Amino acid sequence: MAETEGDIAKVVEVVRGAPKVELHVHLAGAMPQATLDGLCSKYGVAPRSAAFVDYATFIETWVWMVDELIREADDYRRIAEDALTAMATQSNVVYAEVFCSPGTPVKEGKFSLADALDAILAGAAAARAATGIEAVFVVDLERLTGPEWGMALLDSMAPYVGKGVIGVGLGGPEAACEAEVYAPVFARAREMGLRLTAHCGESQGAPEVAACLDALGIERIGHGVRIMEDPELVVRAAGLGVPFEVCLTSNVATGLVASIQAHPLPAMLAAGLVCTLNSDDPLFFDTTLADEYAAAVTRLGMDYDAAVGLLRAAIATSWAPDAYKAELEAQLDAYLER
Repeated sequence: MAETEGDIAKVVEVVRGAPKVELHVHLAGAMPQATLDGLCSKYGVAPRSAAFVDYATFIETWVWMVDELIREADDYRRIAEDALTAMATQSNVVYAEVFCSPGTPVKEGKFSLADALDAILAGAAAARAATGIEAVFVVDLERLTGPEWGMALLDSMAPYVGKGVIGVGLGGPEAACEAEVYAPVFARAREMGLRLTAHCGESQGAPEVAACLDALGIERIGHGVRIMEDPELVVRAAGLGVPFEVCLTSNVATGLVASIQAHPLPAMLAAGLVCTLNSDDPLFFDTTLADEYAAAVTRLGMDYDAAVGLLRAAIATSWAPDAYKAELEAQLDAYLER
């Protein structure tokens, strides 16, 4: 544990400046406020705060944003460029695996999935040219749209596998449908060479984590903190080494935990679970990935070794090629040795 204010300040300085990997961040939820305001102006929509008071309000605000402010595929280009640029400049994110959720506007007939993905990849290329950030995308198969639509998205996604699209996730309210109904969709995605993750153990309890592991065969767990309600499942997950994409500020903001100080991350690590730190939706939660690392030190009491361990875990559990992971490790080592 960092014992003095000087120790804490030094660790915070190190983790804020370190090159970082982000594994759980939503593209639209990561756009800067200025980008949101610009889209409001573009479409003549009254500006609206992204702040919220509970999980239900968060979902309602997200739906408003997608319905009112994402009307053309090119909106995704602007969002991707601005969101990734912000990640790089605010938190020194050098590599990100980013959730994108174009399924709803595509289903509504606003544009095709191909047009959306082309726009997202163009925005990512512009951010890379400006900042050096590398990003690949995880297409969110939203629970609210159903497995049949998820299967249709896989059809359209096929040309992008390995060409900017690295995986699929399962997002949206966990109570909307049981994870098991998506089993055929995830089985097909695996056959296509896509990597698999799912939001679970957030608004629903540990059984939903077990369902996503068993029925979907996920390789990483989005949030998952309610696994701590089931000690036997904790032992199982620790034995499997399945990584958890932990988002401190998000879990407090949505009411999952009372405060960052009360977050179960230390207990998860003590139980042998593999965990990474992530920002989830910086626009909604008024955070950055650098802020999440700082909070782990100042409010959870993590020392230098524990904080650096989280930085290394994000690299190790990413889906980047091994050679690139080695480059990221070398970059982190060079920074830490300065």
